Amino acid sequence: MKFTDFLVSPDESVMQAMRRLDKDGRGLILFVADTDGKLLGVVTNGDIRRYILAGGSLENPVLSAANTHPYTLHESRRWEAQEFLHKHGIDVVPLLDDNGVVVDAAVAEHLDGEVC
Repeated sequence: MKFTDFLVSPDESVMQAMRRLDKDGRGLILFVADTDGKLLGVVTNGDIRRYILAGGSLENPVLSAANTHPYTLHESRRWEAQEFLHKHGIDVVPLLDDNGVVVDAAVAEHLDGEVC
């Protein structure tokens, strides 16, 4: 799986994001990014579940269900990724450049396969 498989447009609906999370088989996370690739937030099954329980519509843009202050790492700190993931109890973290553009993703070693 490539890191671009995690990217989703902020205009996609919550329902479309749910389908994408279900389709990839892992259901881990999607990176909500603008057309330039700048990270706007991340969304997981848990984010969507909480959004729905709070009365959110499945037709609304996925950004309305996203965590807009997610954990991230600068691409120059890639070597710290496994420790960072373990420390924060997460499985995937977007790697960003100086402009906040998603350039890669780090995946916890305990998961099968590589993202990129």
